[in-house]
Order: sequence, then C-alpha cells, then structure tokens
Amino acid sequence: MNIEVKKVIRKKNRYYNIRERSGSPFREDFYHEVMFLGLVNLGMAKNRAGYYHNIRSIPVEMEGGYLLTSGTNFMLSHLANLSFEKNEINAAVKFARKQNLKVTDDFINYMKDFTFNADVYVVPEGQIVGPGEPIVKVTGSAIEALMVETSIISTITYATLVATRASRVVMAADGKLVFEYGYRRSPNPLISTWASMVGGCAGTSNVLAGKLFNIPLSGTMAHAWVMMFKNEYEAFLKFYEATGSNIFLIDTYDPIRGAQIAIEVAKKIGKKVKVRLDSGDPVVLVPMIMQLNTEGWIEGIIISDDMNVQKINRIRKSGIPVMAFGVGTYIVVVPSASSVYKLTRIKDEGMKEYLPTIKVSSSNPAKSTLPGDFIVWRREVDGKILGDIVALSDEERPGKEYTEVMVRAMKGGRLTHKLPKLSEIMEFAKMNLAKLTEPHARIEKYEQYPVRISDKLMQLKQELIANRMTI
Repeated sequence: MNIEVKKVIRKKNRYYNIRERSGSPFREDFYHEVMFLGLVNLGMAKNRAGYYHNIRSIPVEMEGGYLLTSGTNFMLSHLANLSFEKNEINAAVKFARKQNLKVTDDFINYMKDFTFNADVYVVPEGQIVGPGEPIVKVTGSAIEALMVETSIISTITYATLVATRASRVVMAADGKLVFEYGYRRSPNPLISTWASMVGGCAGTSNVLAGKLFNIPLSGTMAHAWVMMFKNEYEAFLKFYEATGSNIFLIDTYDPIRGAQIAIEVAKKIGKKVKVRLDSGDPVVLVPMIMQLNTEGWIEGIIISDDMNVQKINRIRKSGIPVMAFGVGTYIVVVPSASSVYKLTRIKDEGMKEYLPTIKVSSSNPAKSTLPGDFIVWRREVDGKILGDIVALSDEERPGKEYTEVMVRAMKGGRLTHKLPKLSEIMEFAKMNLAKLTEPHARIEKYEQYPVRISDKLMQLKQELIANRMTI
C-alpha cells in the first residue's frame, strides 16, 4: 500500500517539527523578553552591563570537592550565531501581545537590527574550578548581556556537572576503562556524552554523538537478545556468528551458569571471549566466575550494574579482575546545583566609568554577589594547583606563582580563537586533573578546592552591602 507521506505530515497539528537552531534568541526564559522590551521602551538599549556565571556550591551528591568545566564550545557557538530571524521576531511580538505588554516599533526594529557584540571571558573547557568561582563573564549592552543568561546557565552548569561526575568515576576506576552508557537517561544526550569524554570516559553508547564528535562507540548485547533464543548457548553462539562480537551478557538468568556457557561457546569458536555482568554483587560473583575460568577462555569482565563512584571504589579495593565499567545514570543524571548569572556592574549611556552593583541577601550571605570587574588568579607550585583568588581587575598579580585562569573568548561578539577539538579538550582536562593535589583528588575524605576573594574585592563588597542596607 502506497502512502503519500508529504500529504500526511503537512496536515496541521499532526506533528511537531522541533528544530532548535544554534543562535536562536528563544533559548531564554520569558522574563528576559519582558525586561528586554522594557529597556528598549525606556531608551536604555545602549546602556552597558557586566555579568558573571558561577556554581555557588558543590552538591554533596557530587562526591568531590572540585568542578571540571565543560560546555564552553556549545555556549560560544550559540553566542556567535545569536540573532533574530523574521519568524522569531513575529513570535516575540505575538508572545508580548498575549501578555498585554507594550509592543512598540522601537522593540520590533531593535530585534531586526540586533547583533551580539559583547565581550566574553571564560574558564577554558577542561579546567578545574572551585565553588563560587566565576566561569563565564559577559560585558555588553544591557540587553545582549541579559538575554544570554538562560543559555549560559543551562549549558555550562549541566555540562560541568557531568564532566565532573565522569572524572570522579574515572578516578575511582583507577586505570580501568569507563564507558558512558547514559543516552536513555540524559536530559541532553549530546552535551552529556561530550562532557563525559571531557571527564575521561573512553567511549559511549551514543551513536549520534559518536558520529558527530568522532567518539569511540561501545556496546554489547541486551537481555532481549538472549531471551529471543531457546537457551544461552544458542544466543551466544548465534550472536558471534551473526555479528562477529565475542562479548556476551551472562546475567539474564544466572550469571555463574551464564559464565560457564560463555566458556563453552569460547571453546566452540576457538576464541577467547569477554563477558558483561549487569546485576548482582561483582565482589561476590567475579571470584566465582574466575574459578570456572581455569583455562583462561574469559579474557575480560565488564561491569555495568548502576555503577557509581562508591561501587567502583569498592570493586577496585576488592582486587577482583575487571576490564571495564559501563556507567550511565550516575554520570548523566546530576544533582541540582545552585548556579547563577548575576549583574556585577552597569554604565548608562554617556557615563565614562562602570558602577559596581551587588545583590544582597540578609537571610543567606552566600547569595550576595561579587561586584565590579574581576579576574581569577591561580597559584601553581611544582605542577600542582593549590587554590584560586578572585580579585578586582585593577589589582596587581598576587605573586610570581600565580597565573590568570579566565581567557577572552569573544570580542565584540566575534570569537577570538578557534574552538578546540574534543580530543584537545580531553587532553587539557587530563593534564589539569593530574595537577590536583592528593587531598582534592582523593575519592574518600576529599577536601574542597579552595577559592577566596581578595581583600580589596571583599572591602568593595562590604561597602556596597552597607550602602544598600541603609538606603
């Protein structure tokens, strides 16, 4: 029966054609559009503003005291393409009118003429940062610096937490391969797979990410394959004959019996095999499997049962022979983190200097923001990073052991350098992770990577708090 597909999909309300382009201004929350309109209508479109993004604190569930930055390439690609297309202008007007907002010709014309001209500084992807440390700085018009908040927070925060989680898992594995199997659990599979590679994973099950980013793919078989055949012997043998793969999933019914059958198939095909264990306690089961493997037909064991840092650390301490780990949910489903993008300074049209600004929270001092323009200095001694200082940009370098952490990524809305390849970021991250001191890198009883603000910046902050609390 022939079906005219084009006629079917053209009918209204039959499907959603969801194609989110890079650079879409709708990667924002609606209140950004409301404030955007308000600034235009007040004649404040040419005012200037500076913002910064950070992750205020590291959730305990992250099981570590540092953050490994990621997502920068995705964020910068979006900012470099940021613009309004005709259909987006029409949609923005429609959204505003539905809320009875004051839509003006100035608002419409601003969108038509909009270009992203801001300066952007970032901590390079694959770098170590601590809680509260600035990761991104944006300085531009009051509107363009404001409207990128959501895209920066969502991209950098999620990717950074995934990369950090992956790095902790890789550290716990202590040299054993870790593969990311989180596609079906991830809220953003492309970013999570990318970030997991930044964190040190050896490959992924995500075929699309493998194609787009040239990442090694990893996969064995599902329990469904075994269940399609009358017994495990036939399932394993047919799998090898049909695919050429000699990796067998042995826990569909009984892992010990499955291991014995894998050995029988290995003898049949005259080739050593690998087995994957996806349930049960590996510390108990693997020694039992190895007792069957007296002739060495099983050459490797892969563990993939809801692995996390503590489980992998326990397995490693037990000394059982494991070739690799498959980790999904734990890497890509990250805990909620307090991640913010806050205003630090403003300059009205015609003003020569920026005025520092601050958000004050009397009930929660941790929510008080950093004012002014600042830079981050890092102290490194004998190849180990010891901590960072956030200081005002006009302060002198704290000492010869200190180097700047942030780099300029965009000037006037244009990229100032070519975005690095994933392979280059992975090497950079590996180098920086190796620079962590033992207390900051250890799996158990770790210490938090230290970040402090300079005395001068603290003084400015206290002065602004005192002023705001007395107005």
